[in-house]
Amino acid sequence: MSISDLPHVSIDSPGGLSFLFLGIVSLAVFFLFRWAFAILPREQWQIMAVLPRHRADSNRWHGLNLTYYGFITASAVTLAVGNALFLLGTIQIPLGVSLLFVLSLMSLAVPASKIIAKVVEKKAFTFTIGGASFTGLVMAPVMAVAINGMHHQPDVLPVLPALSALMISFALGEGIGRLACISYGCCYGKPLSACSPIMQALFKTLHFRFTGAIKKIAYAGNLESVPVVPIQAITAIVSTAGYIIGMGLFLTGRFAASLLVSLMITQAWRAVSETWRADYRGTGSISMYQVMSVVGIGYMIAVMMVVPSFPLAFPNLLVGLHSLWNPTVLLFLQSAWIGIFLFMGRSRMTGSVLSFFVHKEHL
Repeated sequence: MSISDLPHVSIDSPGGLSFLFLGIVSLAVFFLFRWAFAILPREQWQIMAVLPRHRADSNRWHGLNLTYYGFITASAVTLAVGNALFLLGTIQIPLGVSLLFVLSLMSLAVPASKIIAKVVEKKAFTFTIGGASFTGLVMAPVMAVAINGMHHQPDVLPVLPALSALMISFALGEGIGRLACISYGCCYGKPLSACSPIMQALFKTLHFRFTGAIKKIAYAGNLESVPVVPIQAITAIVSTAGYIIGMGLFLTGRFAASLLVSLMITQAWRAVSETWRADYRGTGSISMYQVMSVVGIGYMIAVMMVVPSFPLAFPNLLVGLHSLWNPTVLLFLQSAWIGIFLFMGRSRMTGSVLSFFVHKEHL
């Protein structure tokens, strides 16, 4: 067999362009994760900045801590939202319809991240991505049908492709968002000493050691500098793999398959990964978040069985990218980032005291 006999993929073709796009994304994620897994467990990667609020005494101020958790989470959510708008753009959904769909779900899922965590974990100042994703999962079909009803058109927002775009984008947000958990030291894994010999051997050199007394793993789990299962890193890799596979299927017009794959990978993994976590997830051997994941899978499969099928189509990647280069979209994404950062980046669990002085050499 000669080289000329091998299959040829041209970047001029839609399939070739999609392959190139996914290759670039995969490479970028690889280098991001390689960097993040190495440095984010360190103490200095928890607090991003401190703002003075009010005086503690004549020489010091109480500060408001702004966290990398908020920065990374806001970036992950914005990437996920942008990806959803991009995918809806590839099948030429009107921009106003796409924005309405995404914004309505965000208005429900973001508050739910705090409300559900408070109910399940009995803590006021914490968030749960699991609760937010479950809320979005349940409400997405309802919102899609409602939007179609508002426009008096049954297919202005095709339900199946819309759900697929949403689920793929969630996988991206979940993957990147787990880096925030590494930074804050939350959602941490079990200590290796409490794991089976096989797990100990598997993660002997691939574990996490979190440093810093105000990392959650330190004050809530008393596991500072203790080797633990890198469950956040594994979840990031698994979820991002679900995103890459789902994107590949979506961009070749396989909407049902892309929805099912991204759904099963992210939600089934959440249910399984809980067994390797050591942080408090509520009472009982099975957490409420595991139940939500399993219920979410069943619910979405049921929805797929009743919504109208969508004819096989080949989404246009260039049209999707062009739809993002729009002042309305760019302002929306910037506003979303700022809103999420202000909501999740202001630490209520940690505090700081600041003092200010003038360098003597400048007097």
